[in-house]
Amino acid sequence: LTSGGASAGDEDHVSALLREAGAMTEWRVALKPGRPLALGLWNGAPVFGLPGNPVAAMVCTLIFARPALGLLGGAGWAAPQGFDVPAGFEKHKKPGRREYLRARMREGRAEVFKSEGSGRISGLSWAEGLVELPDGEAHIRPGDVAIVNGVLGDHGAAILAARGDMALSAEIPSDCQGLGHLMEAVLTAAPDTRGARDATRGGLASALNEMAQAADLSIEIDETALPLRAEVKGMCEILGLDPLYLANEGTLVLFVPADQADAALTAMRATDAGQNATIIGRAQDGPPRVTMRTLFGGARIVDMLVGEQLPRIC
Repeated sequence: LTSGGASAGDEDHVSALLREAGAMTEWRVALKPGRPLALGLWNGAPVFGLPGNPVAAMVCTLIFARPALGLLGGAGWAAPQGFDVPAGFEKHKKPGRREYLRARMREGRAEVFKSEGSGRISGLSWAEGLVELPDGEAHIRPGDVAIVNGVLGDHGAAILAARGDMALSAEIPSDCQGLGHLMEAVLTAAPDTRGARDATRGGLASALNEMAQAADLSIEIDETALPLRAEVKGMCEILGLDPLYLANEGTLVLFVPADQADAALTAMRATDAGQNATIIGRAQDGPPRVTMRTLFGGARIVDMLVGEQLPRIC
């Protein structure tokens, strides 16, 4: 376990030595702070080349080294315990890397240390934990429109039907497909797109909850607007499943400003992966949660997935 010397400068000897010896397994992770983390095997022994800045070294220790040391010691992998809490701050981050901010809880909300500099060691004694910001960008605003690119729950339902355990005869195709061309079209037509997330593990419900937490806003969806095949609805009714939690492999949800929603829809529907794109709801002021306006005009809370996803897809 080393600290410092893991970056790419002339005096960063740890990473240079691991590369020269062919012992480097991973170098530079999409993480802030902590990008120059070096992982390797030296004569069969694991090497954790932590960054030199104290905050980056602490974050990498908590996220990578400490769970790994527990596993090596026979205690199993114990990831840091996490909770969904309201944000008492505003933060606009770029997509492509996960960020950790020093934070503490005050009056039921997480507040963050005033400086993000990874050399400010005083922030470590000030903080009570870390706020984790997901890989994607999230800066949703009240009034932004939620759009999905197609029908929901097809992949999870297809896996259930294919197993044959319950003698379900429905022929439901998986929605496995690439979404790169669709996102390229959306970003061209709606350049102020706020953010997007795939609805894979935990389904649409979990993706929306993660976005609501990241933006510290409430999201309301309309049950009558959800694109669902009759076969998927029927299967869920028979088995007591909620289609909002079924896995998808080619479906995403994104948020765009209301005045760019029509342009985004038109662009999505012009692609193979977005022919069934539709607006399902919008963001609004309120506590960070997801609610659904039901068929009968009432409302219910749509929580994050709890427990194991059914069916298991991996």
